[in-house]
Amino acid sequence: CPGSNGVPALRLDPTTPAVVGQTVNLNYSNAASPFLPVFMALGSDDAFFQGIPLPIDLAVAGLPGCSLLNSAERIELAGLPDAQLEVAYQFNVPNLSILIGQDFFFQGLHLELATFSRFASMSRGVSVRIGDR
Repeated sequence: CPGSNGVPALRLDPTTPAVVGQTVNLNYSNAASPFLPVFMALGSDDAFFQGIPLPIDLAVAGLPGCSLLNSAERIELAGLPDAQLEVAYQFNVPNLSILIGQDFFFQGLHLELATFSRFASMSRGVSVRIGDR
């Protein structure tokens, strides 16, 4: 959903393959301010959130025009944006062979300036399939 600095973008760094035992790098851009944090929602499902079909319209949560796109089992602070209003986020893939072929889904959220119409804006989702070396 568009923010005060345009539509937030979440992109996978193509130089960091998603394989067990390695780190996946994602880049979040178009945050609102270097002083307002970015959060990352990581999910193992893009069809349901706690039994509710996705996407979920977040207007009832004060985010009109935004949708939750993954199951969000894990939400964490991705960091504060740099001067270009970007955050580099790293996800360490555990070295477990059971994860090979598993899909993970990411979506970013940043807090907005007080003068903006919503308290936060969100990126589109990114999916990653874990592979072997």
